[in-house]
Amino acid sequence: MPADLKPSEFAEDPELHRRLVSSSHRAAHDLGLSHSAAEDVSQTVMLTLSKMPKEKLAQIDNLEAYVYKMARNEAIRFDTKTEHYEEELDSSSAAFSDGSTGAEHVERRVLLNEIWAHLNAEEREILQLKIFGCGAQEIGERLGITHVAARQRISRLRGRLRQLVFGDVE
Repeated sequence: MPADLKPSEFAEDPELHRRLVSSSHRAAHDLGLSHSAAEDVSQTVMLTLSKMPKEKLAQIDNLEAYVYKMARNEAIRFDTKTEHYEEELDSSSAAFSDGSTGAEHVERRVLLNEIWAHLNAEEREILQLKIFGCGAQEIGERLGITHVAARQRISRLRGRLRQLVFGDVE
């Protein structure tokens, strides 16, 4: 990193930004992830980095090495979750082989799409993070809020989902 460039200014320096993205891609590829998975990891890392407080960024001596480690950790987490979901999919695929539950599956997908359309961007992000197993602490870190605020938003999201699925049940 150039000596006159502070870590918090990485977004303003296209060359540094390119190197950081490249570093995160390299970490994911080093673990054997596909190009699209490496792209997902890279985007997650860069988003996380962009949400970091400037004070924390200023404490990082080697931003490229830090990004590489972040990407490596994210790639491991991504790969582990992907393997878990593939195992679940393989074990549940027999349930649809007779065709009797196919209609139920389609109905659930339609319901999920309708619910998704009624959620705002933050609610969607929280729901995605919960689906991928993130707790309130990690959700708070990713959204730049406290874990208490994250818990409150998760609770409100649960209520909103209940309302969307079951109507005005009290």
